[in-house]
Amino acid sequence: MSPTTPLQNKLFESSSCAKAILLGEHAVVYGARSIAIPLESMSLKLKGSLSQDQQHHRVSINNYDHSDSSQDLIEATVKLFEIDPSYKIQVEVESELPLGAGLGGSAALCVALCKAIFRSKGILVEPAKIAEYANQLEAIFHRKPSGVDVSVISYQQAIMFDIKNKIQPLAEIVAENLIIIDSGARMSTKVMVDRAACYFKSSQSDHLIESFDHLVGEYLLADKDKNLNKQGEIFNRCHGLLQSISVSTERLDLIQKKSNALGALGCKITGAGGGGCLIALVPKESHLEFKLKMMNTIEGIDIFSARKAN
Repeated sequence: MSPTTPLQNKLFESSSCAKAILLGEHAVVYGARSIAIPLESMSLKLKGSLSQDQQHHRVSINNYDHSDSSQDLIEATVKLFEIDPSYKIQVEVESELPLGAGLGGSAALCVALCKAIFRSKGILVEPAKIAEYANQLEAIFHRKPSGVDVSVISYQQAIMFDIKNKIQPLAEIVAENLIIIDSGARMSTKVMVDRAACYFKSSQSDHLIESFDHLVGEYLLADKDKNLNKQGEIFNRCHGLLQSISVSTERLDLIQKKSNALGALGCKITGAGGGGCLIALVPKESHLEFKLKMMNTIEGIDIFSARKAN
C-alpha cells in the first residue's frame, strides 16, 4: 500500500466474529487441509479514529485500557499500512469472544482492525486481501499462524484451507447442528503449538498429517450425503488424533465423553487444546435438551450454539 494513500475518513468502524475449527487444527500448519466455520453468534465490534490531536495510540477492549499490551500490534499496524506517524490510532473494541478459548479472539481483532484501516483510506478490498494483511498482524500473537483463522473470519463463511492451495469457500457447510462447549480452562496457544510440533517433526509426521487430512475428505463426503452420524464419528476420531499429540487434558476428555453420552453424535477439541473449547455435533432439535443435561452434569462450562439465533 502506498504511503501517499490519503486518509479519506478519520473515523472508522468495523466488525468481525469468532471462528471454530471443525477439523485440522495443528496439522494445517504442516500441510493438512482444515475446515473452519465463522461463529457469527459471537461478535467483535471496533470503533476508532486516526487522530492528529493525540500524542499516543490507545486501545480499549470492553472498557479496559489495553494500550500497553497492544503496543506491538499497533506499531505493526502503522508499519503495515504505512500510516503517517502524525496520526495516532484510537480504538475502542466491544468483544463477546472469551479470551484464550481457542475461538480466534486475536484473529478477530486483527481482521476488524484491518477492515477499519482500509475503510479509513477509502479502499474497498476482497476478503483474501483482508486475510493477507490480518495474518501479518496475527503473527504478533502466534509467531507463524497458518492463516486459517483470519481467512474464515474475513470470508465470514465456512472454508477449507491449506497452506499450499489456500482457501476454498464451502457454502454447503452449515452450523445449525453444531454446539460450542467452553471448558472454562485456559492454556497458552504457544505452549500447545510447541507440544504438538514435537509430534509433527518426528518420524510419524507423514502419517499424522495424512490421518488429519483424510478426515477432512471423509467429512466433506459425509456432509454432502447429510450423514450426521458419520460426521459425528469423524469428530470423535479427530479428538483421538488430538489426544495422540498430547493437546487434550483429563477435563477436555471428560467433557468429550459426557457430550457423547448425553446426546452428541460426536465431539472434539476445537482450537489449540489444553483448555478452551470443544465442538459437538448435536441435531438442532435436541440443542436445548443437550445444553440442560450438560450444564447439570459438568460444573464450570458454558455452552452456546454455533449458529446465530434468528
